[in-house]
Amino acid sequence: MSVKYIQKLPASGIALSITENSLQNGYAERINGTVTNDYMQFFHSDDLAQ
Repeated sequence: MSVKYIQKLPASGIALSITENSLQNGYAERINGTVTNDYMQFFHSDDLAQ
């Protein structure tokens, strides 16, 4: 990851979605997939704030 790129993200309100150790990325992606596919389908919102 470029240091310059990482430094510009907060000004745009963007947070990185990476782990400190690349070996953890698969685990993190699996959890994200489980939350998105198995749980979020039951929650409906009218806007981003909800």
